[in-house]
Amino acid sequence: CYAFRALRFLFSMERNRHIFKRLFPTDLFEIFIDVGHYVRDISAYEELVSKLNLLKEDELKQIAESIESMNQNKAPTKHIGNYAILEHLGRGAFGSVYKVRKHNGQNLLAMKEVNLHNPAFGKDKKTRDSSVKNIVSELTIIKEQLYHPNVVRYYRTFLENDRLYIVMELIEGVPLGEYFHSLKEKQQHFTEERIWHIFIQLCLALRYLHKEKRIVHRDLTPNNVMLGDKDKVTITDFGLAKQKQENGKLASVVGTILYS
Repeated sequence: CYAFRALRFLFSMERNRHIFKRLFPTDLFEIFIDVGHYVRDISAYEELVSKLNLLKEDELKQIAESIESMNQNKAPTKHIGNYAILEHLGRGAFGSVYKVRKHNGQNLLAMKEVNLHNPAFGKDKKTRDSSVKNIVSELTIIKEQLYHPNVVRYYRTFLENDRLYIVMELIEGVPLGEYFHSLKEKQQHFTEERIWHIFIQLCLALRYLHKEKRIVHRDLTPNNVMLGDKDKVTITDFGLAKQKQENGKLASVVGTILYS
């Protein structure tokens, strides 16, 4: 009961919540959610303990494996370039995102792996090479220019084994779209004060990108906006970003079927 209470307090921090979805089986997670925030009465956690004691051996084994997969001190699953892969964070249309640590470093980073054989980059090598060149060029612009508290920081890009790797700041939190969905499932909603707080951060970030840096994101969705502790907003995933010319127009045309 005391262990579950400690976990419930950890869950109250927004940046920790995505971990718990992978930690518990669905029915146990639902009971865990229903306890509520900051409940100190130890008896409130007895149902969780009873449910845990009824789990089958394979279910307990799965929980143990989930706990081990989140252990930041475990040996890396593999190495890519100069980075140790610690955890798989998610998958998108163009590839996977991993939590990584640089060799001989302490800071945790995020690394996006993009498969260059994706049809979106072209059907032949010449077209793919051109697409990759453009992506690297745009990310270089972003890496060198963007310094804003609500915009993700990019550090480097490199190629290895027909894959493009993009190393960036690790943002602790959940995608705004996912958070909205979880509120809807629980029939909860944002207060007006929280909505304004998030909205203003988004506006400040976009004003900085558009007015000061002349960069258009072009793929701004609720899943590319991370919501962190104390509703800290961070715009991520600039893979489709483009810089505007002096006349205010973009230098490229957007509108492939896949993009649409």
